[in-house]
Amino acid sequence: MKGVAGKILRIDLTSGRITVEEPGEAFYRRYLGGAGIV
Repeated sequence: MKGVAGKILRIDLTSGRITVEEPGEAFYRRYLGGAGIV
């Protein structure tokens, strides 16, 4: 998903913590399905 820079931003409103994750190909195949995504 290069259109979204391949990153997920997680924001914990309770603690104020912000983390940036870069999921791999397995994540996209599992949750978004199909080979056309990666």
